[in-house]
Order: sequence, then C-alpha cells, then structure tokens
Amino acid sequence: LLGNAPLRSVTVRYTRYPVASWKTLFGKFPGLTTLVIEGEELDAPADDIFGGVFDALAPSPNVENVPLPRLSILRFKNVPWREETLRAIIDCVRRRSEMELRLSQLRLEMTGREQTDPDVESVHQAMLAELTSLSLDSVVYVDSQPSDDSDD
Repeated sequence: LLGNAPLRSVTVRYTRYPVASWKTLFGKFPGLTTLVIEGEELDAPADDIFGGVFDALAPSPNVENVPLPRLSILRFKNVPWREETLRAIIDCVRRRSEMELRLSQLRLEMTGREQTDPDVESVHQAMLAELTSLSLDSVVYVDSQPSDDSDD
C-alpha cells in the first residue's frame, strides 16, 4: 500500500507478529527515525507479546541489511512491566549498539510495576542503569496506567 514511503515515524499497536513480518515492515521503511510499540495488557511472556520485534530490530552482527539504520527514538508504550521484557529490551539495545546503531532516546512507559516490593525495585533500578550505560543520550522511564488512548 505505502510502498517505500518516506515515513519517519511509525506506531505499531498490535505486536504479535513473527520476526519475518517485522523485517518486512522495517525493510519497507528504512528511513524510520522513530518507532513506537504499544504493548498489550495480557498475561503472556514477553516473547509472545512482542513476537519477533526484538530479533528483527537487532539481528546478529553478520547481517548485511541492518534494520532501521536511522532509528534514533524507540518508545514502548503501555507495556506491562516484567523483568523478561526489560531484559529483552536491554539485549536489543545492546546488540544495536554493538553494530554502531545507537539510539538517542529510549522511552519506556510501563504498567503494573510493584513499586512497594524492594526486590522488584532493586532489579528495576539495576536494569535502568544497564540501559543508561549503553551510550544512550536519554533513557526515560514512566510508570503509567494502562490505557487505550494513543493520541500522543
């Protein structure tokens, strides 16, 4: 439909696509600078919720066609807070950084973090520190409430 349109920003609201679908999307719009991924409030592992997005964004270093080489802003919106989700994001950002594809901003708007549990808070802070260490200009974390509103 849009072919190789010169889009700079895309929001994906349904995330359960296989890695091949993500690769096709990223291949159609190589000039994207901003990618917004809206999560789902479901009881499912991060791999199930996000499908192949992490593998498509950060393939192994020997891949010839690097996905979204101009991507500078990655935003996760309305994503359930889970340790495995944060770990997958860290791994994705790290692999992109190793390929000299550094983000300027990572924005995480996550829901459902147990803020009164000291163990969860400790893991959370350590993971945010790890993200910050990956040469990002800006890591923004927001505890948000689940919403269907996607107008911002």
